[in-house]
Amino acid sequence: SDGAKWTLAKEISNAGLSCANNKFFLLYDNKAPYSTNGTTWYNESVNVASPAPGVRAIGYLDNKYLLVLSDGTLKTSTSGSSWTAVDAESIDSGLASSQKPTAICYGGGTVIAYGGGAHVKVCTSV
Repeated sequence: SDGAKWTLAKEISNAGLSCANNKFFLLYDNKAPYSTNGTTWYNESVNVASPAPGVRAIGYLDNKYLLVLSDGTLKTSTSGSSWTAVDAESIDSGLASSQKPTAICYGGGTVIAYGGGAHVKVCTSV
């Protein structure tokens, strides 16, 4: 594709978009539906957090998807469908609410999470 022609595939307000391990994720409220082609979306009604702290970011490490919720909770999934809380220190431990992670990225066996105030955290295993 040359990026010249665009087709409306879905309408949703106030969502973030992320890509991890060949899946596209919409991040909004407490949901993270995914698609492999941008047209067909799965798990649109599945809540990944309850109560709903909100979904901030998603990445991929050690054959697992890594989800960051706005309260700093981490969850993992091998499929992107069913999520399990990680028994670890909160990714935003000790940070003010304005500094909590809003982005996560994977490369070379490492996940980096970024939050306001230039706080960067690094993880090499989940």
